[in-house]
Amino acid sequence: MNRTTLAAAVAAIVIALGGATSAQADNTYKVDRAEYAAVHLGDSLASVQKKFDAKGTSQLVTLEDGKTYQQRMWHATTTKNGVVVLNFSKANGVWRAADKYAEWATSPWQPANKMTKTEFRTITRGMTLTRVRGIADTSGRITHEWTDSHERGMRVDWPVPNAKEGVAQVFFKWKEGAFRVTGKAANWIGAGGATDY
Repeated sequence: MNRTTLAAAVAAIVIALGGATSAQADNTYKVDRAEYAAVHLGDSLASVQKKFDAKGTSQLVTLEDGKTYQQRMWHATTTKNGVVVLNFSKANGVWRAADKYAEWATSPWQPANKMTKTEFRTITRGMTLTRVRGIADTSGRITHEWTDSHERGMRVDWPVPNAKEGVAQVFFKWKEGAFRVTGKAANWIGAGGATDY
């Protein structure tokens, strides 16, 4: 079975079971991760609105160095306060995506397996996301993603032991075919606690 036939068969099964296989299958005004991933820099505003099934809210229109920019916001499906923000620049009368940002969550989910200080201190710059997840023995929660003309990155949060509001945050940028660690921070005691880097 070739890849096209296999993909079509899997899509048919997912649709039959009631699942969505593409961004267009979600017709809510909120943006999910598949819709976010389907938008690329350079896409027109009309194309983005079609993929997101919503116009979004215009937040800001500015003029810089003779160019007009517009910022639009949509709500994310992941949490009550989650947002997706795109900045558009106008060229030849068409608004085109210049960068995109998503705040999927403001805190890590709380699984039984939490990131320990030993695990956190083992993480070093340049490690891949896969390696960090292996060290933590849990996937963490992608809380932020961004893409612009210079970089693509994300922040992944892990809960920590004995502190419901504590968090271990690891920052990644896409480099050499993988998301790689560029920085990290942790608060082991929650609100008002010191940050560990």
